[in-house]
Amino acid sequence: MRNPPPALNLLNTVNVLRHEIHAHAADFLLTPALALSLLAAGTLADAAQSQPGAAPQSTNTAPAATAPQAKLSQQDASFLAEASRAASTGQDLARMAMQQAQAPAIKALASKLFEDHGVISLKLKSLAQQKQRQDASAPDAAQQQDMEHLYGLQGDKFEAEWIKIQTKASQDALVAWSQEVANGSDPQVVALAKQTLPVLKSHLDYLQKLPASHG
Repeated sequence: MRNPPPALNLLNTVNVLRHEIHAHAADFLLTPALALSLLAAGTLADAAQSQPGAAPQSTNTAPAATAPQAKLSQQDASFLAEASRAASTGQDLARMAMQQAQAPAIKALASKLFEDHGVISLKLKSLAQQKQRQDASAPDAAQQQDMEHLYGLQGDKFEAEWIKIQTKASQDALVAWSQEVANGSDPQVVALAKQTLPVLKSHLDYLQKLPASHG
Protein backbone atom coordinates (compact mmCIF):
# COMPACT_ATOMS: atom_id res chain seq x y z
CA MET A 1 0.00 0.00 0.00
CA ARG A 2 1.31 3.43 -0.91
CA ASN A 3 2.07 5.84 1.95
CA PRO A 4 -0.09 8.98 2.08
CA PRO A 5 1.62 12.12 0.75
CA PRO A 6 3.36 14.39 3.33
CA ALA A 7 0.74 17.10 2.84
CA LEU A 8 -2.04 14.69 3.80
CA ASN A 9 -0.08 13.46 6.85
CA LEU A 10 0.36 17.05 8.03
CA LEU A 11 -3.31 17.80 7.54
CA ASN A 12 -4.37 14.69 9.46
CA THR A 13 -2.00 15.50 12.33
CA VAL A 14 -3.32 19.04 12.68
CA ASN A 15 -6.92 17.87 12.57
CA VAL A 16 -6.25 15.30 15.33
CA LEU A 17 -4.51 17.92 17.44
CA ARG A 18 -7.39 20.33 17.03
CA HIS A 19 -9.85 17.61 18.01
CA GLU A 20 -7.88 16.75 21.13
CA ILE A 21 -7.76 20.40 22.19
CA HIS A 22 -11.52 20.80 21.82
CA ALA A 23 -12.17 17.53 23.66
CA HIS A 24 -9.87 18.38 26.62
CA ALA A 25 -10.03 22.14 26.63
CA ALA A 26 -10.10 22.23 30.41
CA ASP A 27 -6.84 20.28 30.65
CA PHE A 28 -4.91 22.48 28.26
CA LEU A 29 -3.33 25.79 28.97
CA LEU A 30 -3.21 27.56 25.59
CA THR A 31 -0.06 29.61 25.89
CA PRO A 32 0.86 32.20 23.24
CA ALA A 33 3.58 29.93 21.96
CA LEU A 34 1.19 27.00 21.58
CA ALA A 35 -1.39 29.20 19.88
CA LEU A 36 1.21 30.42 17.37
CA SER A 37 2.31 26.85 16.72
CA LEU A 38 -1.24 25.70 16.05
CA LEU A 39 -1.90 28.68 13.78
CA ALA A 40 1.25 28.03 11.78
CA ALA A 41 0.51 24.33 11.47
CA GLY A 42 -3.03 25.00 10.32
CA THR A 43 -1.82 27.49 7.73
CA LEU A 44 0.74 25.04 6.40
CA ALA A 45 -1.84 22.27 6.23
CA ASP A 46 -4.33 24.45 4.38
CA ALA A 47 -1.63 25.53 1.95
CA ALA A 48 -0.51 21.95 1.43
CA GLN A 49 -4.06 20.86 0.70
CA SER A 50 -4.24 23.38 -2.15
CA GLN A 51 -1.04 22.06 -3.80
CA PRO A 52 -1.19 19.76 -6.86
CA GLY A 53 -1.73 16.13 -5.88
CA ALA A 54 -3.45 16.99 -2.59
CA ALA A 55 -6.84 15.56 -1.76
CA PRO A 56 -9.51 17.72 -3.49
CA GLN A 57 -11.82 19.75 -1.31
CA SER A 58 -15.51 19.03 -1.64
CA THR A 59 -17.64 21.77 -3.09
CA ASN A 60 -21.35 22.29 -3.35
CA THR A 61 -21.11 24.46 -6.44
CA ALA A 62 -23.43 23.00 -9.08
CA PRO A 63 -22.35 23.01 -12.73
CA ALA A 64 -23.78 25.80 -14.80
CA ALA A 65 -26.98 24.75 -16.52
CA THR A 66 -26.95 24.64 -20.30
CA ALA A 67 -29.03 27.46 -21.72
CA PRO A 68 -32.14 26.11 -23.47
CA GLN A 69 -32.16 26.50 -27.23
CA ALA A 70 -34.51 29.15 -28.53
CA LYS A 71 -37.69 27.73 -30.05
CA LEU A 72 -38.03 28.13 -33.80
CA SER A 73 -40.72 30.45 -35.10
CA GLN A 74 -43.56 28.99 -37.16
CA GLN A 75 -42.00 30.47 -40.28
CA ASP A 76 -38.57 28.89 -39.64
CA ALA A 77 -40.01 25.51 -38.64
CA SER A 78 -42.31 25.38 -41.68
CA PHE A 79 -39.46 26.33 -43.98
CA LEU A 80 -37.17 23.59 -42.67
CA ALA A 81 -39.88 20.98 -43.23
CA GLU A 82 -40.87 22.25 -46.69
CA ALA A 83 -37.28 22.73 -47.82
CA SER A 84 -36.31 19.23 -46.70
CA ARG A 85 -39.17 17.70 -48.69
CA ALA A 86 -38.32 19.83 -51.74
CA ALA A 87 -34.63 18.89 -51.69
CA SER A 88 -35.31 15.17 -51.21
CA THR A 89 -37.99 15.12 -53.92
CA GLY A 90 -35.69 17.11 -56.20
CA GLN A 91 -33.11 14.35 -55.89
CA ASP A 92 -35.71 11.68 -56.68
CA LEU A 93 -36.95 13.55 -59.76
CA ALA A 94 -33.40 14.09 -60.96
CA ARG A 95 -32.58 10.41 -60.52
CA MET A 96 -35.61 9.46 -62.64
CA ALA A 97 -34.49 11.75 -65.46
CA MET A 98 -30.94 10.40 -65.31
CA GLN A 99 -32.35 6.90 -65.81
CA GLN A 100 -35.30 7.48 -68.18
CA ALA A 101 -34.56 10.59 -70.26
CA GLN A 102 -32.97 10.28 -73.68
CA ALA A 103 -32.05 13.89 -74.51
CA PRO A 104 -28.42 14.66 -73.50
CA ALA A 105 -29.35 18.16 -72.29
CA ILE A 106 -31.97 16.77 -69.89
CA LYS A 107 -29.69 14.03 -68.61
CA ALA A 108 -26.91 16.57 -68.00
CA LEU A 109 -29.27 18.90 -66.14
CA ALA A 110 -30.67 16.03 -64.13
CA SER A 111 -27.14 15.09 -63.04
CA LYS A 112 -26.51 18.63 -61.81
CA LEU A 113 -29.85 18.79 -60.01
CA PHE A 114 -29.16 15.46 -58.32
CA GLU A 115 -25.81 16.69 -57.01
CA ASP A 116 -27.07 20.12 -55.91
CA HIS A 117 -30.17 18.81 -54.16
CA GLY A 118 -28.06 16.20 -52.41
CA VAL A 119 -25.81 18.89 -50.93
CA ILE A 120 -28.79 21.04 -49.93
CA SER A 121 -30.54 18.06 -48.36
CA LEU A 122 -27.52 17.20 -46.19
CA LYS A 123 -27.24 20.81 -44.97
CA LEU A 124 -30.94 20.93 -44.13
CA LYS A 125 -30.82 17.65 -42.23
CA SER A 126 -27.80 18.80 -40.22
CA LEU A 127 -29.49 22.09 -39.35
CA ALA A 128 -32.75 20.34 -38.45
CA GLN A 129 -30.85 18.12 -36.00
CA GLN A 130 -29.21 21.16 -34.41
CA LYS A 131 -32.65 22.75 -34.01
CA GLN A 132 -34.07 19.48 -32.62
CA ARG A 133 -36.56 19.12 -35.46
CA GLN A 134 -37.77 15.77 -36.76
CA ASP A 135 -36.79 14.69 -40.26
CA ALA A 136 -39.41 15.86 -42.77
CA SER A 137 -37.79 14.78 -46.03
CA ALA A 138 -40.54 12.37 -47.09
CA PRO A 139 -42.53 13.71 -50.07
CA ASP A 140 -46.01 15.04 -49.50
CA ALA A 141 -49.06 13.68 -51.34
CA ALA A 142 -48.71 15.99 -54.36
CA GLN A 143 -45.00 15.24 -54.78
CA GLN A 144 -45.61 11.51 -54.50
CA GLN A 145 -48.35 11.75 -57.13
CA ASP A 146 -46.02 13.56 -59.55
CA MET A 147 -43.39 10.85 -59.24
CA GLU A 148 -45.91 8.05 -59.72
CA HIS A 149 -47.18 9.84 -62.82
CA LEU A 150 -43.68 10.00 -64.31
CA TYR A 151 -42.99 6.32 -63.63
CA GLY A 152 -45.55 5.36 -66.27
CA LEU A 153 -44.13 7.56 -69.03
CA GLN A 154 -41.35 7.07 -71.58
CA GLY A 155 -39.52 8.94 -74.32
CA ASP A 156 -40.56 12.45 -75.31
CA LYS A 157 -43.69 12.30 -73.16
CA PHE A 158 -41.62 11.56 -70.07
CA GLU A 159 -39.20 14.36 -70.86
CA ALA A 160 -41.96 16.93 -71.46
CA GLU A 161 -43.78 16.01 -68.25
CA TRP A 162 -40.54 15.90 -66.27
CA ILE A 163 -39.62 19.42 -67.38
CA LYS A 164 -43.11 20.63 -66.49
CA ILE A 165 -43.05 19.08 -63.02
CA GLN A 166 -39.44 20.06 -62.34
CA THR A 167 -40.05 23.65 -63.43
CA LYS A 168 -43.01 24.02 -61.07
CA ALA A 169 -40.99 22.45 -58.24
CA SER A 170 -38.17 24.93 -58.84
CA GLN A 171 -40.60 27.86 -58.88
CA ASP A 172 -42.23 26.72 -55.64
CA ALA A 173 -38.80 26.31 -54.03
CA LEU A 174 -37.80 29.84 -55.04
CA VAL A 175 -40.93 31.21 -53.37
CA ALA A 176 -40.32 29.26 -50.16
CA TRP A 177 -36.62 30.17 -49.96
CA SER A 178 -37.30 33.84 -50.73
CA GLN A 179 -39.98 34.04 -48.04
CA GLU A 180 -37.57 32.59 -45.49
CA VAL A 181 -34.88 35.12 -46.39
CA ALA A 182 -37.41 37.94 -46.04
CA ASN A 183 -39.40 36.75 -43.02
CA GLY A 184 -37.27 34.21 -41.13
CA SER A 185 -35.99 35.00 -37.64
CA ASP A 186 -33.47 32.26 -36.84
CA PRO A 187 -30.04 33.46 -38.07
CA GLN A 188 -28.81 29.98 -39.06
CA VAL A 189 -31.98 29.03 -40.94
CA VAL A 190 -32.07 32.37 -42.76
CA ALA A 191 -28.36 32.09 -43.62
CA LEU A 192 -28.86 28.65 -45.16
CA ALA A 193 -31.82 29.88 -47.20
CA LYS A 194 -29.83 32.86 -48.43
CA GLN A 195 -26.83 30.66 -49.26
CA THR A 196 -28.81 28.17 -51.38
CA LEU A 197 -31.22 30.60 -53.06
CA PRO A 198 -28.82 31.40 -55.98
CA VAL A 199 -28.44 27.66 -56.66
CA LEU A 200 -32.20 27.25 -56.99
CA LYS A 201 -32.39 30.27 -59.31
CA SER A 202 -29.79 28.69 -61.55
CA HIS A 203 -31.88 25.50 -61.73
CA LEU A 204 -34.86 27.42 -63.08
CA ASP A 205 -32.61 29.22 -65.58
CA TYR A 206 -31.29 25.89 -66.87
CA LEU A 207 -34.81 24.48 -67.19
CA GLN A 208 -36.01 27.46 -69.17
CA LYS A 209 -33.07 27.17 -71.58
CA LEU A 210 -33.86 23.59 -72.57
CA PRO A 211 -34.83 23.10 -76.24
CA ALA A 212 -38.39 24.21 -76.95
CA SER A 213 -39.23 20.78 -78.34
CA HIS A 214 -39.06 19.41 -74.81
CA GLY A 215 -41.26 22.11 -73.29
